[in-house]
Amino acid sequence: MILLAIDTAAALCAACVFDSGAGSERGRVVLDIGKTNSKVLAFDAGLDLVATYDTASISDGTHLDTAHGWAFILASLKEIAKRFRLSAIVPATWSPP
Repeated sequence: MILLAIDTAAALCAACVFDSGAGSERGRVVLDIGKTNSKVLAFDAGLDLVATYDTASISDGTHLDTAHGWAFILASLKEIAKRFRLSAIVPATWSPP
């Protein structure tokens, strides 16, 4: 069985794909979207960082430019998918209590 695990309690939103038959994680992608900078990080099954993409977030101080953010996320995921097998993409949000 392939399980999708989403961690929204961490400081960074993360999703991983876990293969219960093999007893191992396939990898994970972390989306860190902030007011000033945004990052997409890819980790392999051993949780070694294998790809990182970043950009300055475009904001008027109150709102992020979502078109810029979306284009950045898609471009980053396309580059990651050229090198690694992506089996799931899951959006998640996190905010401090």
